[in-house]
Amino acid sequence: MIDSTAHQSPCAWVITDGKIGMENQARGLAEAMNILYVVKQAYLCFPWSHLSPFVRLGKRYCLKNKTKLEFIPPWPNLIIACGRKSILPALMVKEECKAKIIYLQSPVINTKHFDLVIAPTHDSRTTGKNVLYSIGAPHQVTEQKLAQARNHFAHLFSKYPQPRLGILLGGDNKAYHLDQNTIKKLIQELKILIAYQSLSVFITPSRRTDSKIIQLLKNVFKEFNSKIYIWDAEKEENPYFGILAWSDFLLVSCESVSMISEACATHCPVYLLNLPGRGDKKFQSFHQNLENLDRIKWWEGKLEQSSTKAQPFNETKIMAAKALKYLCINSEKNYAS
Repeated sequence: MIDSTAHQSPCAWVITDGKIGMENQARGLAEAMNILYVVKQAYLCFPWSHLSPFVRLGKRYCLKNKTKLEFIPPWPNLIIACGRKSILPALMVKEECKAKIIYLQSPVINTKHFDLVIAPTHDSRTTGKNVLYSIGAPHQVTEQKLAQARNHFAHLFSKYPQPRLGILLGGDNKAYHLDQNTIKKLIQELKILIAYQSLSVFITPSRRTDSKIIQLLKNVFKEFNSKIYIWDAEKEENPYFGILAWSDFLLVSCESVSMISEACATHCPVYLLNLPGRGDKKFQSFHQNLENLDRIKWWEGKLEQSSTKAQPFNETKIMAAKALKYLCINSEKNYAS
């Protein structure tokens, strides 16, 4: 066991399995807590890569290469972990230095292993005295970042006339399927809005969006360059925050808790694009919670104009304040990444 007082850094470790969605959630919480942090990507070796987090025996050997991945001193005072494959590395570090652990999402093991768990309200499996619940996912969207993105991407989006609709497309998961029929119907609806409301449209696909869907959109809208922008991931900087900042309305595919949470943190009215699939009680609960707050509406092919901006719904700052208080942490005033 290493003496934690002699080998600890004042910063936190953000530990994930490298998935960008997980990392963004953990980064968002760390930044909202206003603490120094460094990002650590945990790659598990066999058999822990298949058995984590249920088998914790020998967890000190769970990483492929602790030195290369920099799971070495100086140790952190705090760990923010997200994703099941981050659990064993987080517990391993805690054993070395007594760092406190905040785990995001449902850990699927007893919450007693963590100092604090921030779990979604739509996941009834996660219970305990050390659990905080949030409707959406933590994220990095803030008023300051939106203002910066508006300036940074002005050259790209300011030329498009209002009203502007930003479309955030995800892809398939276990509950939903983003199919071509849904996209073809959406295309026809957008053509009508472009013709009769002079709508401008910004479309950003994600890593999960089928390449055939992206190509279909590009082919159909290639003659609408003055009205339609489609992000080309191979040629351009990711304009995601720019689209959030420059849009007057946002349309998000319904399968992404993260993108919906980010959209709801803006001043835009948010519409959800319904996708075919078996659905899921957790998603239904998530959608219903936001509907009850009057923060989302289901897309029906039309936009409802309003003279007032929507009120941002951003739980990340609230969760951060509660976490700081619960763990008795004094936050730093800058970041390390």
